[in-house]
Amino acid sequence: IADLPLTRGMASKSLNQARDLANAREIGALNIPEEAIEDMRQFLPNTTPYRKMLEEAKGGDYNKLFDLQSDVGKHSRDYAKSFFSAAERSHGRAGNEARKELIDHMKAMLNKEGHGDIAKLMAHGQNRYRQYMAMQPARRALAGLALGGIPGYPFIKKFLP
Repeated sequence: IADLPLTRGMASKSLNQARDLANAREIGALNIPEEAIEDMRQFLPNTTPYRKMLEEAKGGDYNKLFDLQSDVGKHSRDYAKSFFSAAERSHGRAGNEARKELIDHMKAMLNKEGHGDIAKLMAHGQNRYRQYMAMQPARRALAGLALGGIPGYPFIKKFLP
């Protein structure tokens, strides 16, 4: 338990290192199949910023691709938790699968181009972030115990990490 990431910063440290290395090396465009990027469209709101993000990601820039998978992950998690319909939950699971496919393409291209260390940091960081997110209910429960006697706790808990 001592090795589990307790903060968002601890969880994202390896991801930030991977991004920094990719920027420092100026790795260039990753050759990601356009279908893999275009598939992300259905999991994002149809807004100008997201349409722009999708177009920029098609250029293969590591940062743009990483931001895209991150946003798709957030929206997919929201769909997967839907109380309203099984179809939305299924859509969320499909979004997570599409996101995983994009990440796999990114790691494969990084390895192919001789940047296996960046791919490993990326994989390690994603695992750490997954651990951090899995601990979220426990952190909220502990905070609830600590704040248990405070009026308005149900309102406060919405803002806890």
